[in-house]
Amino acid sequence: MTTATEYIDVDGFVRTRVRPYRRVAKQVAVYAGAALILGTIWWLSARAFDTELLFPGPVETLDRLWQLRSILLENTGASMARVAVGFVAGGVLGAALGLGMGYAKRVRYFFTPYVDFFRFIPVFAWFGPILVWIGAGNTSIVLLIVYTSVWVVAINTLAGCVKVSPDAWRMISIYRPSRWQEVTRLLFPAVLPYILGGMRLAISSAFMTVVAAEFLQANEGLGALLARFQTFYDMPGVFSTIICLGLLGILVDQLFVLLTRIAAARYLPNGRLA
Repeated sequence: MTTATEYIDVDGFVRTRVRPYRRVAKQVAVYAGAALILGTIWWLSARAFDTELLFPGPVETLDRLWQLRSILLENTGASMARVAVGFVAGGVLGAALGLGMGYAKRVRYFFTPYVDFFRFIPVFAWFGPILVWIGAGNTSIVLLIVYTSVWVVAINTLAGCVKVSPDAWRMISIYRPSRWQEVTRLLFPAVLPYILGGMRLAISSAFMTVVAAEFLQANEGLGALLARFQTFYDMPGVFSTIICLGLLGILVDQLFVLLTRIAAARYLPNGRLA
């Protein structure tokens, strides 16, 4: 029995259709196998360290994770609210900046020095100034997430603009389109896979930023919880929070892939992100 079939979509592209339950089962098997390998290495390392207080094993950590489930869930909500706002704002700004730089050479020449300058400045360098200018709180954390997200999406979007075929530009010029039509009918659809790819990369940057920012200046959130556990040398609590962050990252990433497949499948290779 075959698990995949090829078909030609309305645009004439050959695509592969894989049965959903087969894809899900395969993905679950891959992650389960990876978890088993990691758990074994973790258990052996904890046994070699032989000090549960400083290096808890998987059993002790999972027991602590269950004890902290309500606290972790509450702080997860606080962190994810900040990530959602900062990620969406940074993604929109980054896409707009990348499209502008890719469409107009004057815009590219003007913004390239700023993009090249600021994207190499770590977000940690802005913790002090942002804290002084705005103060501790959600606004400062969200702005830091926007800062880390915008450059990733902008660079990826610009890379997509550069790869648009000159033949496509010549073809659309026959119809004498307006600039708005050039962007919306040709440039944006062609670059959309790069925009979504950049946004997927920006998710991990947003996670790292929110944890670091909460670690230093927040009273709630997974970063703040991580700082609290480290202060009191609660290593099972630290490991529990790390596991929560990893699982949450996988969940958000796969949800993003699913949403892009539903909303923009016709613009993506094989109908989905890699």
